[in-house]
Amino acid sequence: MLTIIDFFNPYCLDHIKAYVHLQTHGSWPEGFIPEDMKFPSFWHAAIASKMADAWIEQVKAGHIFGVPGWDQ
Repeated sequence: MLTIIDFFNPYCLDHIKAYVHLQTHGSWPEGFIPEDMKFPSFWHAAIASKMADAWIEQVKAGHIFGVPGWDQ
């Protein structure tokens, strides 16, 4: 059973654009969500956490403009 948490990829530009659409319009873009997608009660927090983790990885690697990378 596929959940939105498993499906959402914070490294995929199309998924990030879809998330921005969700924030702006209150719904996912039409056609973004596959059929029979499950939404656990904590899905929004889990996706936000995945995006935060991806952002931190990019900062650590020095890919975020104006922020030097660092070794852990």
